[in-house]
Amino acid sequence: MDKAAMSSPLLEAVLYRGCRMTHATNKIVNGPSRMDLMLAIWDQPMGRLLDFSIEDDITGHPFIFQMVVSGGTNHIGHYGLYTITGFGKVPGHMTQNFLAEYDCDKRKGTIEFDPPDAKVIAEKARWALEIIFRMVRCRNESDTHKFFQNFEYAKRIYTAKSEKELEQVVKEMNE
Repeated sequence: MDKAAMSSPLLEAVLYRGCRMTHATNKIVNGPSRMDLMLAIWDQPMGRLLDFSIEDDITGHPFIFQMVVSGGTNHIGHYGLYTITGFGKVPGHMTQNFLAEYDCDKRKGTIEFDPPDAKVIAEKARWALEIIFRMVRCRNESDTHKFFQNFEYAKRIYTAKSEKELEQVVKEMNE
């Protein structure tokens, strides 16, 4: 990242909590391809670094953030539109969680740093993936009871409204 990008007012605002960026929505002007995004979502728990070019709303110049996508969901009826969560870190500064609406076809979208519900959304996506793997194992082992039991856990994870509710479902699931 060049020095001009590092001194961006938007970047400075993102790096320090309590500023105008804490819950502001910003424009993604260029991002990863659908294939890169798909691989990042499925490459868990390690994740993959993806480059998102985010427009500085003061200067209008884009700068690049490297983000790790920890989860994502596809919007029904629009193949390329995703809600994604994850985190990014600028060297020497704190990690920022994010929640983004991203269109793979246009490679554009919106991103919000440190939204209040980003952690819950990311955890829901992570556990949904875990349940899919468990269901495949049950299907391969012809364990119909466990397959449908996992399906019920998946529904409860999807509808969990808080971190505490999600933790309760995960606890029950792992007993």
